[in-house]
Amino acid sequence: AGEGGRDRGGLARWRGRELAGRLGVVCEGRPDDFPATVMETAMIGRHPYRSPWQRESEAEVALAQAALRRLDREHLASRLVSTLSGGERQRVSLATVLTQAPGWWLVDEPTNHLDLHHQVATMRLLEEQASAGCGVVMCLHDLNLAARWCSHLLLLYPDVEACWGP
Repeated sequence: AGEGGRDRGGLARWRGRELAGRLGVVCEGRPDDFPATVMETAMIGRHPYRSPWQRESEAEVALAQAALRRLDREHLASRLVSTLSGGERQRVSLATVLTQAPGWWLVDEPTNHLDLHHQVATMRLLEEQASAGCGVVMCLHDLNLAARWCSHLLLLYPDVEACWGP
């Protein structure tokens, strides 16, 4: 335990670049104020692995293309993210983390703005990541999706004790 009795061995011991390579984050909604294309956004996932002025390799570009193809967004590679719908942006966010290839995925409402078909595809992708050895921690408000796809649940209620289990 470190100062104040708090453990300093967890995330605090990792440098920023190391943490950025190990932990992928998909937010429920994120601002896309920076004018970037879908491909440029997917390539952000490779930033933790390159030095500041290093150009992306052909292998990294291929990884981003494969991620966009996996999320059915490859045909939008040259479009500005700001021109996409909410569901398209959500799938680009997932493709960015897939390009990053972290050991842990933290996802907040990954099915937000998605129709049923794409919700299932997204949950299938997250299940594949977990089966491949990645940790996947997600926040879901849809209990049907949680019951179908999650191995363990933590249910949080206002003013009531939390419950958890398989």
